[in-house]
Amino acid sequence: MKPKKQLSLFIFLLALNLSVTYFLHGLGVKGLCNDFGAWGVVRGDFTLIAGNFVFLLLVLKLLSSTSEKFLQLALIVILAGGIANFIERVVNGCVFDYFNFIPFWPMFNLADVMVVGGIGVYILVKAK
Repeated sequence: MKPKKQLSLFIFLLALNLSVTYFLHGLGVKGLCNDFGAWGVVRGDFTLIAGNFVFLLLVLKLLSSTSEKFLQLALIVILAGGIANFIERVVNGCVFDYFNFIPFWPMFNLADVMVVGGIGVYILVKAK
């Protein structure tokens, strides 16, 4: 995938994610201001923000070193979701989680879906 297409897709996904989050929040959709990390493992402090930043740098490094289109797509999706959560965490001190389909599963948001889905695609492509 050409860099211009990568950038366009990344900007679209990032804008979509932030738009959905702030639109739902603005409508008063019941959600959770989640100041923990993934699956509630780390409380939202400098360590969590620094860890997010290092993870995003790793994804950027992987993106710059691969030429396989599906891997690039997966990494762009991971990057967009990760940066959306990173922006929310830095600006608001938490991320707004609004999906709660399964009663016993933690709430999550579109960015979480993008990160987990992108990682899943990345693993499936690498496993071939």
